[in-house]
Amino acid sequence: NNQTPSTGAKIAVGAIKFFRSLPGIKGDGMFKLGAKFSNKKANYGKLQNDLKVDTITLPSSAKLELLTQNQKSEKLIYQIHGGGFVIPLMDTYRHLAVKNYKQVLGMDVGSLDYRTAPSHVYPAALDDAIAGYEYLMQFYSPNNIYIVGDSAGGTIALTLCLRLKIENKPQPKGLILFSPLADLSYSTESHQTNAQIDPMFFQNTKSQEKRISPYVGTAQVTDPLVSPINADFHGFPKTLIQIGTLEVLESDSDIVSAKMIGCDVDVKLSKYNGMFHCFQVLLPKLQESKAAWEEIYAFIREQ
Repeated sequence: NNQTPSTGAKIAVGAIKFFRSLPGIKGDGMFKLGAKFSNKKANYGKLQNDLKVDTITLPSSAKLELLTQNQKSEKLIYQIHGGGFVIPLMDTYRHLAVKNYKQVLGMDVGSLDYRTAPSHVYPAALDDAIAGYEYLMQFYSPNNIYIVGDSAGGTIALTLCLRLKIENKPQPKGLILFSPLADLSYSTESHQTNAQIDPMFFQNTKSQEKRISPYVGTAQVTDPLVSPINADFHGFPKTLIQIGTLEVLESDSDIVSAKMIGCDVDVKLSKYNGMFHCFQVLLPKLQESKAAWEEIYAFIREQ
């Protein structure tokens, strides 16, 4: 995608850069603030047309919020949110569940509120993701489940599919990743090449390493179940990866996509020129975000 970024996108990049430079927001501040604000009561907005949300408590005490309408739909989005492994499920994702997945696609949505670092380290979030998937498989065929993960949620989504493969459990129908973090040692090339242009993680490699380490705990950062960039992707489901060209995580997507192709996975890597981390989640009304969502809808509908 070599299109010139829209005016809205350029304004957004400037605004994000400014916001991320503020005291209390720069470095890890954004994540601490996010963790603080996401502890309030879940808000899905006013639910209409018989939409309802059931909250299931998984054995680990993690929660799964299931959005359905009248009776359950056959198809389901299993949403694994981002937030640097430290921020719980935020309303941003609840609104995507209603407005994007339910209203546009008519699919049910299971949003996982996994246990977060630093109090819960690897493999807590991954165990929760497995438990949520196993719960959902009681009501939905894996052949009708699409897993969506952004950023750290992309890490968990990839490692979930790897765990399913190791444990010989059925894979979902499709995997959709927004700006996935695949190398938790932050050593891919774009951490250097894009460090000056990424508005979200501008020259921020050191603080990112510090921020990530709480999830890694005592595990080896090279373990494929921690850093899925090291995984063998044979047998993975059809995958769509979306990434912005300004991102320090750009190389993670390049490498995962190339490795998937080498493992005969049906994968599409879409690069959005001049776009930033998780743009389609953070600002869904941008011109580029609308195009990204259309691509997601088409990916699901064509299955």
